[in-house]
Amino acid sequence: MRGISTCCPEPVSTINITRNIIEMDGETAFFVDERFTGAEAPTGVITLDYTPYAAASVQVSLNSGVQRPVNDYVVVGKQVRLNFIPETTDKIHVRYFSKESGAAVVPGGSELPTGFTMGYNGIGEAPDGWLYLDGVQTVTAAHEDLFAYLVANTHLLTDYTPGDTTLTLRNIQTPYYDAESGTMQVGKTIIKT
Repeated sequence: MRGISTCCPEPVSTINITRNIIEMDGETAFFVDERFTGAEAPTGVITLDYTPYAAASVQVSLNSGVQRPVNDYVVVGKQVRLNFIPETTDKIHVRYFSKESGAAVVPGGSELPTGFTMGYNGIGEAPDGWLYLDGVQTVTAAHEDLFAYLVANTHLLTDYTPGDTTLTLRNIQTPYYDAESGTMQVGKTIIKT
């Protein structure tokens, strides 16, 4: 049979999207898409509107051909420095993640809703206002909003019986972006209290 195979489906990944925010290493970032012409970079330097989250998050295309980091360009602050001088008619497309959005900083964790989950590197204690979904962490009525959220979303619990006064969070792993290596890593999941 030809067409789409359903033999070996991949597991569904956990993705959290709130107001176009992407969580990376416990910090928030936005996806930015900018287009330039060679005439706008007569010296081979392109100044971006925002500062990239990490140089590894920057992708540059020249006339639809993907350019190679370090070999074809380097990222320094808000600048993409091409290792060549583009033709004035060249089309340059730059995509990257930034922690800025216009004049405002991306909303921090305090502005995220109770129950919001994201991947985290799992090093040390969970950030303030967050708990690990690790199969050990418990939640009591003292976390009133989170407790109510979990009772309505029992798939996040190891076991639930109506009337329970202590809830144990399920062990869930979620990918996160590691800025140092520039790769996705499997990490712990944290939930907003």
